[in-house]
Amino acid sequence: MNDSLLLYGAYGSLATSIAIVTYGLAATPPVVSPHLGRRGMARQRALAENRMFARIEPLMRFVAGLFARLPLTRARARADVQLTASGDYLGLSADEYFALSFLGGVAGMVLGVAVTWGFFRDGLDFSFLMDQDFTFSGIVMDPVIVPEFRMVHVVQSALSIAVVGIAASIYPAHQATRIDVGEALKFE
Repeated sequence: MNDSLLLYGAYGSLATSIAIVTYGLAATPPVVSPHLGRRGMARQRALAENRMFARIEPLMRFVAGLFARLPLTRARARADVQLTASGDYLGLSADEYFALSFLGGVAGMVLGVAVTWGFFRDGLDFSFLMDQDFTFSGIVMDPVIVPEFRMVHVVQSALSIAVVGIAASIYPAHQATRIDVGEALKFE
């Protein structure tokens, strides 16, 4: 009786969370792409010249709409100032840059898992390096290494990528906020 009650509770929680995520995704409008001004001209030129960017641009605008709901006003304002100072590459806003970097990380993870699974599904065979079983401290090791994919490993990889990415961006971001925009534009 208690097991079935827990099972129904888990199903109810799963259905509720799916409904909340679906509503959140459906209620989020994509960011409107600029058509006017310097940023709009850069966007139109990038869409005309780069077919790959033209393909991912609608998805990027949708994910940017999700990022726009996050309370990152100071980071967004700083990024917009830096984007304007750097010449509005591709005509993207700060939320669109955040979305593009997020999508790049997700694509990299998916590609890494696919390549690892595709090439090493049957294992990485090191038997050609040795004639007999490999022993290390009295333990016999199998010369074929087979990767294991568990959700815990995927979550750990995502968290470690996020931590390394954030840690690697703190110092350059701090240095960029200390630069006067007018002074930086003098040397271009």
